[in-house]
Amino acid sequence: MMSRTALAIVTAAISVVATSALWIGGIVVAYRYFVGDPPPFVIAIEAPGETTLGEIITLSARVSNPTEERLQLGSIDVYDSLLDGFAVVQIEPAPDEGDHTLDFSTFYFSKTLAPGETFGFSIVLKAVQPGVWTGDVDFCTPSEKFVTSSVTIRVRAEPEGPSNGSPSVRPETNQASSADGSRR
Repeated sequence: MMSRTALAIVTAAISVVATSALWIGGIVVAYRYFVGDPPPFVIAIEAPGETTLGEIITLSARVSNPTEERLQLGSIDVYDSLLDGFAVVQIEPAPDEGDHTLDFSTFYFSKTLAPGETFGFSIVLKAVQPGVWTGDVDFCTPSEKFVTSSVTIRVRAEPEGPSNGSPSVRPETNQASSADGSRR
């Protein structure tokens, strides 16, 4: 017969091993479910690299089905780190529903893509905050498997270049130098 101390040690060791195995198994299952097998969408995003405060721009995206089977597009997520510099003016086509969760906006489309079919949408944005805005755009299936692309748009406080016939003057600290010392 085992002493109480030895029994407690064996029980604790078995509990640690069993709990660790369950955690590892759960992580593997969650990874394979959410990340391990992304949908085969082919995506393309077009947006200007920069704009000026107050301008209206369009972020356009296309998602295509390159397979021989039907694919389901459930939603498109756009992260706040991109949208924080803009006001959303319009979304075309209008989503079935919209939602904001944590740090991204979700636009539900519930679109079935036939083999070879492409679905396009656009978000009309008004630049409201100067800065460099970068964020992910996720194309999701109804089971939340997704393909991600990233977008960066710079919003200038005022237009670059001559105004009123005079050349623009930038402070020395804002000019970049190339490797040979010349100004760009």
